[in-house]
Amino acid sequence: MAIAGDGTWGTLGLAAVVLGALAWRAATAASAGEALARLAADLAIGSGWVLALNLLLAPLGAHVGWNPATAWLAGSLGLPGAVALALLAVMARWQP
Repeated sequence: MAIAGDGTWGTLGLAAVVLGALAWRAATAASAGEALARLAADLAIGSGWVLALNLLLAPLGAHVGWNPATAWLAGSLGLPGAVALALLAVMARWQP
């Protein structure tokens, strides 16, 4: 019998990373307004990255689902985050 179900530790780990990154962003901002502006900019830029990824991955039959988490991840990490999302999408589609 497992202590946690399948994927529970991965979900908790991802949640810890996201919460830590959000806390770091809020702590380094000069004000609450600047923190919200950074978050809005990350979401807008990340939405563009996700759209571009979906256009590039369409011939492979893969796609990255758009949601606030993927948009924020791609927006805050930039090109490395977008490449990581693309690799995950292609690996999820891979069948040897």
